[in-house]
Amino acid sequence: QVFHIIDLIKDKYEKKRRKGKVTQFNKTDKDLYKIGIDHPKTLWTIKKDLYIKYGRKGLKKSEENLNRIYELAEKNNSEIYLVIWPAPDQIYYNDMDSIHIKYWNNWIKNKNAKLIDLNKYFFVEDKVKTIQKYFFPDDTHWNEEGHKLIYEKIFEEIKKINF
Repeated sequence: QVFHIIDLIKDKYEKKRRKGKVTQFNKTDKDLYKIGIDHPKTLWTIKKDLYIKYGRKGLKKSEENLNRIYELAEKNNSEIYLVIWPAPDQIYYNDMDSIHIKYWNNWIKNKNAKLIDLNKYFFVEDKVKTIQKYFFPDDTHWNEEGHKLIYEKIFEEIKKINF
């Protein structure tokens, strides 16, 4: 089932690539906000005041929703994989031990689930180039190259866990 979902993501990416719709961030402007950095709602893993204002509430809401998903999966005897990855701010500020990572590592300890931490794949090259390569400009969402990296790495990580 998991591999089927990954294949669907891959197929969607490949279809867009063949149609020439894969876009990249080509600007050389290093203005932080232009590459999705220093937005108050994304700095919560780095700045305590923003964590109190945005992060705490968001994590709590995410945990409540994940608990519901977890309960449904348990009832249906489904495997659970929690996948985490960094936001552009975490990459830019080398926040490799963020509140986000600690929170989800702690959550998963008491669950019959597996954590797939994709952070390591985003901290291997120049931080600005990484952000430009994998994220839409002015945004925290992955572009097509980001989606490609994610599906490839999820696939690799699940194979390591299950085989």
